Amino acid sequence: MEFMIKKICQSCSKEFYIHNYRESAARFCSLACYNSFRKNAAYQKICLQCNEEFVNKRETRNRKYCGEKCSSKARRKYNRDDKICPTCKSVFGYRSRNPHQIFCSNQCNIKSRAYKVNEKFFDKINSEGKAYLLGIIFSDGSVSSKSNHINISSNDRDMIETCRKLLETTSPIHQYKNYFCLIISNQNLRNSLINLGVMPRKSWKELSIPLIPEKLIRHFLRGMYDGDGSFYLDKRESNRYIYLCSALSSASYQFSKEIKSMLEKQLKITFHKIRFDDRGGGKGSYQLRLFRKEDVKKFVDYLYRNSNYFLKRKYIFVKNFYHGKI
Repeated sequence: MEFMIKKICQSCSKEFYIHNYRESAARFCSLACYNSFRKNAAYQKICLQCNEEFVNKRETRNRKYCGEKCSSKARRKYNRDDKICPTCKSVFGYRSRNPHQIFCSNQCNIKSRAYKVNEKFFDKINSEGKAYLLGIIFSDGSVSSKSNHINISSNDRDMIETCRKLLETTSPIHQYKNYFCLIISNQNLRNSLINLGVMPRKSWKELSIPLIPEKLIRHFLRGMYDGDGSFYLDKRESNRYIYLCSALSSASYQFSKEIKSMLEKQLKITFHKIRFDDRGGGKGSYQLRLFRKEDVKKFVDYLYRNSNYFLKRKYIFVKNFYHGKI
């Protein structure tokens, strides 16, 4: 026995001897112990459905599931567990009529495919950017009367880019000839704008200054002037005298009157009498003009003082005039 090695049988626990070259392979003392161990051996597995451990015997070593419940559930064609809507995060149950349903409602489905936008932007006007953009929409924007569409159009792409940035939208900018257009479809935004006084029709006649904080009115008016307002030069006596003037166009006489009254009282300036610029065929707009040199200077300071949002083209024109570059 000097070349034999002693081992313990893994089946009956008896001692047995083997040659040293079989030290790593020999585990049983006899063929009977080997067959008995294989017959009673257990296999640890993890259920593919519930991820719990379960024990398989040799006869059932190919089982993938811990029981009939998990096996039946795994063989189902559709998952019948509750689902979470990816848009509104609400929980909804499985519906056999629509097993592939992903969203809780058709509204959430449409919203997921729409361009992203900050739909709560106009819920509360509490910043310069919101007041400025509201002024632009009052002048160059409109809301649809039959759908949730909001349209902002201008021949200045920079203005439309600013609107797009403020609204945090992924909606593209469209170009029609010389005009650029931003179209957004959102029910909450549309309802907020209507509550602020934006009319469903562009040619509104009963327009009025919106109820926003008084300190933000000047930002709102700057948006209006960037849309439907202008600064121009009045040249007299063969350009010997050059004056800067301002004008604001509006389809509403009442709106022009409110702006005139508010600014004259607040800034102690005098506007020219409101007149209607008739373009024929019943079309035209009311013009609110400012001519006096001192009044224009006060109004310019009121509009642009410590402001972050403005149309650069008009601002540079005014700045160059007062710096003697025109």
